[in-house]
Amino acid sequence: MGASNLGRHRCTPYSAVLEEDQVRLPSQLFAQLLEWIVPGEREAVEIASADAEEPSQSLLAEVQGLQVKEGLIRVGGNSRLYLKLLEDMGSEYLGTAEKITELLHNNEIETATQLAHKLRGIANNLGAIEVGRVSGEIESYLNE
Repeated sequence: MGASNLGRHRCTPYSAVLEEDQVRLPSQLFAQLLEWIVPGEREAVEIASADAEEPSQSLLAEVQGLQVKEGLIRVGGNSRLYLKLLEDMGSEYLGTAEKITELLHNNEIETATQLAHKLRGIANNLGAIEVGRVSGEIESYLNE
């Protein structure tokens, strides 16, 4: 973030900056994903154990909001690894919106930028393009 913009962020509450510039946080992304997921009963999906067969690509293709083919290409077609990496991303970055907000309240802009950058890279590599795009927007905004 350039020095000219640094003062503005220190003086302006983070939520006001977000509303003004319409930057979406990962929590807003998750809310948007919840809008896309149609409520209703579903068949339970069994998690594969380490020695189970590879999950079928048709199961992965049914996940809305992911470009599964692109994600699988990046992990050499290993669907078990792909599922593990998606699970890891979900658990490790679940509170990212709150963490970035906390970092900004503490004027730790560089750390917040690095966190957005990491999430962008991981999401894009796994085919979670919308999460990657919005994380990139946050990163770019913080780099201004």
